[in-house]
Amino acid sequence: MCISGATEALAKKRTQPRPERPSGTPPASYYDALAICGDGDKRTFTAEEVAKHNVPTDGWMSFRDGVYDVTNFINKHPGGSVIVLGLGRDSTILVESYHPSGCPDKTLEKYRIGTLQEYKTFYAWNESEFYPELKRRVVKKIKDQGLSRRGGMELKGLMILSTFLLSLYGMVAYGSWMCAIIWGVSGAQVGLSIQHDGNHGAFSKNAWVNRLAGMCMDVIGASSMAWEYQHVVGHHQYTNLMSDESNQHPENDPDVFSSYPLMRMHPTNKRKPHHRYQHLYAIPLFALMTMSKVLMSDIQTAVAGRLGPIDCSGRLGPLSGRILFWTSKLLTLIFTVLTPIYLHGIGKGLALFTLGHLMCGEYLAICFIINHINESCDYLTPESITESKRTELVNQKTKEAASAQKHPTPPANDWAVTQVQCCVNWSSGSMGANIFSGGLNHQIEHHLFPSIAHCHYPSIAPVVQEVCNEYGVPYKSYASFGTALKGMFQHMWDMGQPDAPSQAN
Repeated sequence: MCISGATEALAKKRTQPRPERPSGTPPASYYDALAICGDGDKRTFTAEEVAKHNVPTDGWMSFRDGVYDVTNFINKHPGGSVIVLGLGRDSTILVESYHPSGCPDKTLEKYRIGTLQEYKTFYAWNESEFYPELKRRVVKKIKDQGLSRRGGMELKGLMILSTFLLSLYGMVAYGSWMCAIIWGVSGAQVGLSIQHDGNHGAFSKNAWVNRLAGMCMDVIGASSMAWEYQHVVGHHQYTNLMSDESNQHPENDPDVFSSYPLMRMHPTNKRKPHHRYQHLYAIPLFALMTMSKVLMSDIQTAVAGRLGPIDCSGRLGPLSGRILFWTSKLLTLIFTVLTPIYLHGIGKGLALFTLGHLMCGEYLAICFIINHINESCDYLTPESITESKRTELVNQKTKEAASAQKHPTPPANDWAVTQVQCCVNWSSGSMGANIFSGGLNHQIEHHLFPSIAHCHYPSIAPVVQEVCNEYGVPYKSYASFGTALKGMFQHMWDMGQPDAPSQAN
């Protein structure tokens, strides 16, 4: 970190013209001119400077205390274009969670251009072997089975997509109500089992197939690019973390704000009188999830170029990204709204579209929400952690972990620990539930290993539970979908009561 002379040096640099990025690999002098101080391998950059390099043609990212110019690496990245989600920001969690076997040191050093002036985060790293041990054992489990952590779901994806397209044809061409229902349900499965894994780089071993699978979100009518920033960059990195109520801090889970003030999901959100009834109107509200994305929130994100504090320039900054967004949005509206209206009249055309999306929204919302908005989940703020209620499940799993513990308990703000504690599973190990939910019944495994295909979750779940118990971390899994759903409604009830906690304790 720069200490003496830094202010004077920075003031002098600010009086000089800002250098333009040259074509090809920039010379050392380019980076020296942008550093707050130092040169060569002693350069120090501010987080604000990193944030300015947020597009594929000029992309930097930080990892721990290092700063990296990955512009010339994006097209070489083995995992594909998902790397652009980390441009212009701290990508420590993305790098750690998407590379369970680790990143080659030679690759990191090749693209390192300096040091971050100050690395600040809520999470603790390198204070426990918990996450490294989880990675070692899970990677070994998959290798011992002779499998790749990516891919293996192509047949399932083909069946789902075929059902979706055939039912869409039946709805549009014949005005079939049954086809509208099937279109909505199969659309939810496209979201859960194809685009979800695709946008996490897990659907296939081929990076281009993953990109195409991810873009199936656009086939439903929602934007895959907007979803990547909300889900991958926001929710997965900062699960159930609320760093400020105005949603301006980068370490915020956007899902905490997605339904507020209509619904209060996080204890830090201010309670309003209507929240007393949120457990009653939650189900009809959830059904509006996909329609609100298709018709409103996606467009707001594209116009603003950001989602709250999350800059979306990596995908939506380039002209090609903006063209893809608006073209796909227009085409899906033509096929799913305007064509049914033309063939069957305004009333029936809109009704078919609405019915399909109500089915799709309900299915998706419950599958995504039930695992985090639950009485057995923890809720985080930078100052403290509101622990889950001492439910029967929590007490049982805490006791199991304590009796099997072999290693020191990791810090409560260890990133991997927060993922385990802010998630709950249901029907863990069940192949049927795994298929039904696109792997989201194994939410703990998914959050710890987002780049592993969901078809592997039933086999790695016992490994994850074993390591959690050895480190004294309660691994919470409901016996069934019904009991998990009950835990979700109980949390909504609790958050709506006058005596509900208004902030973390």
